[in-house]
Amino acid sequence: MDDIHNLVQHTIRIKSLTLPGGGFFATRIGAQVSTMEDRHQHYVVSKGDYLWKQPGIGATVASLVSSSSDGNSRPFRGDIGNMLHVRLAFGATLRHWPGPSRAAAFHVELPVGYQAIRAS
Repeated sequence: MDDIHNLVQHTIRIKSLTLPGGGFFATRIGAQVSTMEDRHQHYVVSKGDYLWKQPGIGATVASLVSSSSDGNSRPFRGDIGNMLHVRLAFGATLRHWPGPSRAAAFHVELPVGYQAIRAS
């Protein structure tokens, strides 16, 4: 490649990438170029539309775990102290960026009459 300067610019196209099964939220992508000796680094961030990917089918899961050894030992009306396990698998990663207005969060609401004793 010729050296890059004010009159010479290169366009790099990336094709045939294997996309992840999960998704990702809209974001920008960064890239860095440098010399073969890793000197004169130059870092840029994508411009224009944000990049995102919808999760593949089955990548997002929310269900009660329903095997005999995983809770629900008191399944009848009026029973108290039952333990239920919930499996949550998000199709995209939730990230917390610094700053009060950029927090990622999700909330789980129990049906009326249920109370969470512990979550981990």
